[in-house]
Amino acid sequence: GQPAIDPAGAGARALEAYDTNGDGKIAGGELDASPALKSALERLDADHDGGVSAGEIAERVKAWKAMRRVRAQGWELVNVDSTIVAQAPKLAPHMPSIRASVAKALGVDEDQVNVKAKTAEKLGPVGEGKSMEARAIALLVQR
Repeated sequence: GQPAIDPAGAGARALEAYDTNGDGKIAGGELDASPALKSALERLDADHDGGVSAGEIAERVKAWKAMRRVRAQGWELVNVDSTIVAQAPKLAPHMPSIRASVAKALGVDEDQVNVKAKTAEKLGPVGEGKSMEARAIALLVQR
């Protein structure tokens, strides 16, 4: 079988190795240690704050490994349609960067990714602002 995948552990190990100031991010001068590392981590900076957290690394690793398994089984992603349900904040200004981030994580073109946002009309925990919800469906074709 395949070895166990521990993306959270991989993110934590990278953070431990390069986060020299202990702020929970790999950023600034820490990125100057390796141009290759800097380039790779800039692609992982999902919230575009100039640093990469263990969580950002873990999420990208999970998406990348999932797509690798899909492709290994002879399938290819045609597109993914996703919806984020949140009462707040307003997500419209962030949609282009969310779409780009999802496309990068899956290793596909941005035109293969659709991201929509809606509110919960003040119903339930999402509508009360206590949580957010995400839904996605993917169309796959066999190669």
